[in-house]
Amino acid sequence: MTEEIAKSIQAVRERVVSHRRSLHQIPEVGLELPQTAAYVRKVLIELGCEPQTIGSCGQVVTLGQGTGTLLLRADMDALPVQECTTLPFRSTNGNMHACGHDMHTAVLLGVAEVLKQHEKALPCQVKLVFQPGEELGTGAESLVKAGLLEHPHVDAAAALHVEPTLEVGKCTYGTGVMTSDIYDIFIRVEGKGGHSSQPETTINALAAANGIYHTLSGLVQREVSGFDTAILALCSMHAGSQSSPNIVPEVCEMAGTLRCFDRALGQRLVARVREIVASEAASYRAKATVETLLTPSLTVDEGLAQMLLPALNTVFGQKHVARVGASAGSEDFSYIAQEVPAFFCWVGAGAPGNPPLHNPNLVLDERAMEYGLKVMTELPFVWAEQNNA
Repeated sequence: MTEEIAKSIQAVRERVVSHRRSLHQIPEVGLELPQTAAYVRKVLIELGCEPQTIGSCGQVVTLGQGTGTLLLRADMDALPVQECTTLPFRSTNGNMHACGHDMHTAVLLGVAEVLKQHEKALPCQVKLVFQPGEELGTGAESLVKAGLLEHPHVDAAAALHVEPTLEVGKCTYGTGVMTSDIYDIFIRVEGKGGHSSQPETTINALAAANGIYHTLSGLVQREVSGFDTAILALCSMHAGSQSSPNIVPEVCEMAGTLRCFDRALGQRLVARVREIVASEAASYRAKATVETLLTPSLTVDEGLAQMLLPALNTVFGQKHVARVGASAGSEDFSYIAQEVPAFFCWVGAGAPGNPPLHNPNLVLDERAMEYGLKVMTELPFVWAEQNNA
């Protein structure tokens, strides 16, 4: 990293923090993020960039004129979580950036500012993409289908994620399969509504869903070998009305996730989920349907990781960079990694014992963003140098 670029990074640090706090107050979920996308677009235009909209609301900017193109990605979406922190810039709209995507977006806006200032010095083209819908598991896929990896053609891609249980100033990475396949599971149970005083005339969808819940909860324990890994978690169930306790609910909806590293095992377990749901529902005289959505595991390219590792060592110091194994988390950056060599790392934004990601009490250490800004700015220069070596 040149002295000039290092000075530019120091000059934009406070703006990156400001971006993050502004974004934290307007969290939006899914593929439609009008306020977030408008904020990102406005900042990019003010920097002299020419952002293009891709997909539902993704924003893309390409900088530099060198040989080859490296894509740097930030996810923009939040979670439908009511924030419980006491931060002065906390969200109050019922959603929350409980996965740190506000930090990712702010960091990449800072990268855009630094690289735009030094665009003539860029030894390659850098495509910056601000992506919606990561939490849905479909955002990256939708952008790939919309042509993200072309015009110009992307040769490699990189992304980071903040980690609240990793100390600030530390970084981890891995190669090969780094996350599990994840199947989002949506179950709809249909019965027959009526008055609670006449159970013989009703079919209680909530009772049927409860039976489904308990049977599925033991599926992994009963049917998965101790030498394999799988996690089935049912995380929501909705039926009836709290204001009307005497109405038997006609419909109950449930949702959860199945995670595993073996595709064949995952498919077998999904089939068993369908069988169990149908059987349990029938035992209550109800009917049920199951829908699933697969987000594939993220695979990090070994060769690209070795090429980019010097950037991590430069920013964090070699003793603070650790190679780790796979986790049962999910990451839809996997759709990009299926098409081009990809690299992914985790940046410390807290300390052991902190509330984890997706927790309503999550508070991330904003000092992590300076490290993220430095490493994401350094990656294109290291990648281009290694490519031309």
